[in-house]
Amino acid sequence: MKKSLFNELKRLITTVNESSLIKLDLKNKLFELTINKEEKKCTALPSTSYQFLSLPQAQIASTNDLSSTYSNISTKASTSPRIGQSENIKEEKETYIEIQSPMAGTFYEAASPGEAPFVKVGRKVSTNQTICIIEAMKLMNEIEAETNGEIVEILVKNGELVEYGKTLMKIKPL
Repeated sequence: MKKSLFNELKRLITTVNESSLIKLDLKNKLFELTINKEEKKCTALPSTSYQFLSLPQAQIASTNDLSSTYSNISTKASTSPRIGQSENIKEEKETYIEIQSPMAGTFYEAASPGEAPFVKVGRKVSTNQTICIIEAMKLMNEIEAETNGEIVEILVKNGELVEYGKTLMKIKPL
């Protein structure tokens, strides 16, 4: 191959590499050239993060909660005083750990249909106890509690599809 042709091809490859083109096909009587540029993709492994969630005592009784990856969110429940009411309203705060799905898949509350669920609202769980299963690509992935606590809310139904990061349950740490 002539040096000038080689330099032209090298310049063409550099130009394609620096441009937004992904593929270039070039044909003539002497040769056929295809340049494919792979897009660089940054993939990160799921990490465990913590979110604390605070709810008023009245909401705790009506909530159900499960989770796999922990997140800690702080929120306050505030009530505005009504006319004629005292301005000395106490805020009741509870801290919860949200268990989030570490993957997309199907949520299952029990090991198999007809069996008792791993956890229920009000039930105490311990570290490394299986609290649910997420099925992804025909693999059953057991989700374990990463802390001792009490299930206060289960946010998904059995058989429901869940996305990565979706909150499954809330646990009140003990």
